[in-house]
Amino acid sequence: MEDVKYMFWLNEVFGHDTKVIKNVLEIFPTAEGAYHDITFGSVSIRLTNLQQRAIKKNPISLIEEKIARYREAGISVTATDQPDYPKSLKYLFSPPTILYYKGNISCVEKKNVISCVGTRNPSGYTVSVAGEICRSLAEKGYIIVSGFAVGTDITCHLSAVNIGRPTACVLGCGINVSYPAENAVYKEKILESGGVFISEFEPWVKPYPQNFHRRNRILSALSKAVVVFEASERSGSIITANIAVEQGKMLFVAPPSDIFDKRYRGNINLLKDCAVPVYDVNDITDFFDSYRPASPNERRQTDINAEMFPARKAEKERKISASRKFIENFDKDVKDIEPEEETATGDGGFVMSESQKKIMEVLKTNMLHKDVIIKMTNADINEIALDLIELEIRGYVKSLPGNLFERR
Repeated sequence: MEDVKYMFWLNEVFGHDTKVIKNVLEIFPTAEGAYHDITFGSVSIRLTNLQQRAIKKNPISLIEEKIARYREAGISVTATDQPDYPKSLKYLFSPPTILYYKGNISCVEKKNVISCVGTRNPSGYTVSVAGEICRSLAEKGYIIVSGFAVGTDITCHLSAVNIGRPTACVLGCGINVSYPAENAVYKEKILESGGVFISEFEPWVKPYPQNFHRRNRILSALSKAVVVFEASERSGSIITANIAVEQGKMLFVAPPSDIFDKRYRGNINLLKDCAVPVYDVNDITDFFDSYRPASPNERRQTDINAEMFPARKAEKERKISASRKFIENFDKDVKDIEPEEETATGDGGFVMSESQKKIMEVLKTNMLHKDVIIKMTNADINEIALDLIELEIRGYVKSLPGNLFERR
């Protein structure tokens, strides 16, 4: 507390303005030195009226009381000059001067840290993909970072927690605020698995909308790469993806289950802009296995991203031109072909079983993974497999790659 309290004091006096605090620390050798010189006026520094009032309102004794109170509640306080402050955040353009955390913050200092994001209302396909990819990553020792929101975020966190692996939750509110309320039941489990909750907002701060954009820059900065599982065209996940590119992170994107589904418009746009598609966990682990910091003479990932995002225009135009030429030549050469006569299939008086009716019901609105169908229908795995085969043969459902099924 003797060390962090002075950075905390600077943060209170200068209104969380990291640029001003950085300038102050260029004048004074330490935060403690800055406190003494500014408070007792031994060095002349121009202060605004607001800053002068803040000095009077924040005596160092009050700062000490605050930090002690937070620590009694199990909340640790760290600052940019402290050894427990995550090193990866120090490279941000505006790193938060003060961080609050609960749990094992050292887990984000691991070699393989990856941020995973997606919508709060994921499809069954997304839940299945995010769960499988994150579980596999956690099994291999990767630390999953996400935003603790409902939907995709909590799916990613629990994929690690359920096998006893740590995960990092970056919040857009104070650590003492139960938001979202439905996820509060998972907090203890995450902490017991060696995970951590991190926030740049004081423990009592509510989840104001503007907080989440700030949260996203931390979420991305903690990792070497970001995975987007499901994102509409304008969403928080796209904001995080753009921040990741600006920060020089590798960007991975799950291919959509349906290219015409607007829920995946963000995925499609990112893939068009040369994000790396994720077909299995090896697409991610191969990148980490080959990752090493660039030497001064090598191009940084930021430079490569600058060339790749948005999409490499010349390459896209070349492909479009080639496609048009192919179509033109095909139109010239192709002969008229008589359409084949349709074969009447019919279902021969087929009557669905109760379990098959349940399958048709759960597939009414979404394409689903077989495991999700089993869970939703609460049926035997072997019975479901036979039912799906029969329904497909009779033309009621269609199977897709990756054990996915949809209604015809």
